Amino acid sequence: MGEAIYRASDDAKAVYEVASEVTGVDIAEVCFGSETDRLAETLVAQPAIAAVSISEYYYLKKRGFMPDVGMGHSMGEIPLLAMVGAVSLRDTFKLLQVRATATSEASKERPGIMAAVSGLTIEDVKSKTANILAGGRTVVANLNSTYQQVFSGDHKPMHELEELIRNLRVTDRIKVKYTELRTGGAFHSPYHMENAVGAFHDAAQSVTLLVPEFDLMLNNATYLSEVGLSNLPAYLSQQLVSGVNFTGGVERLVDDGVTNFVEVGSSNSSAKYKTLSGLIKRDFADRVHILEVKEIE
Repeated sequence: MGEAIYRASDDAKAVYEVASEVTGVDIAEVCFGSETDRLAETLVAQPAIAAVSISEYYYLKKRGFMPDVGMGHSMGEIPLLAMVGAVSLRDTFKLLQVRATATSEASKERPGIMAAVSGLTIEDVKSKTANILAGGRTVVANLNSTYQQVFSGDHKPMHELEELIRNLRVTDRIKVKYTELRTGGAFHSPYHMENAVGAFHDAAQSVTLLVPEFDLMLNNATYLSEVGLSNLPAYLSQQLVSGVNFTGGVERLVDDGVTNFVEVGSSNSSAKYKTLSGLIKRDFADRVHILEVKEIE
């Protein structure tokens, strides 16, 4: 993961070095060396993914690539701050470290899981899962595309959700799928992540914020220029307990004239598109172009 650019770019090596210094983990060894099994650990996976994403963006930028707007998904908003020049590289990895630690601790106190539900619109999902959502321990955490939502919650109601989806598939013949995600907790759930907000807000408040090189579409489908740079720490903290409206943000970008999307970061080499590109393609195939980096010089 990320090895080609690491070998080809001194700028990329510098990103990995800073990430390793801040985290105390050899990020290169984790990404493509002898410690890839550690990618199962949240405290290791998040800076590793960020290092890959940032170094790939720096590689493209050096070759003249300059976006009109940037967008990240959940944790991906943090490395995006380094890419856009709003936060220093070192501060970016410090924020990631605090975020991962705070959410991991919150997960220990209030454990839970996440799962993707594919095949239903958000209106149908809320209607069919109303009784489960009414308990307050399960929420729709992410709106990834028109027909994919991610739930976050306690184990018991999430297993009830899994059973409900299975019944819809069998009895109502609905092509719907439940997929439990490999996460370290019930992220973006107000109940489960409540205790992570304070520590992360303190860390975000202490970071020096610089004027970004281009605007950002945030996970609440609002531009950073509308929220205001001074309000970014509060927004990032609340993002821990708020849902990710990814499809709403993409829709707004497309409506505002964005037609070309380039996704940076790790990917499954066997997949046709990287993760977020695939989500965008599902809803906006006739309106956008997905551009990919095929070779590293």
